Amino acid sequence: MVTVSLSARTGIGASANGQRRRCASGGRPERARSAVTQNIRSTLKRLVQALPVLDEPLARRIRTGAFCAYEPDPSRPVAWQLQARRPRALEAPAE
Repeated sequence: MVTVSLSARTGIGASANGQRRRCASGGRPERARSAVTQNIRSTLKRLVQALPVLDEPLARRIRTGAFCAYEPDPSRPVAWQLQARRPRALEAPAE
């Protein structure tokens, strides 16, 4: 009750509309989110350099932030084909 009263009178810990503020400094979660976003953007840049045709579709379909997602274009369904691969440690040595 005291913190609510102080927040209301001073504005500390609450935004102008009374909602709780998020920590501006972020800490470890914010640094991790930022690092993931930076790595995704860097990887996309290298991918697009190799395959320029992917620039526009990927730029519009990959979302970063609190969660990361690839949202395929509903008008162009993607059929993923995955194949299981043995780890290199289990592969037979080359003769």
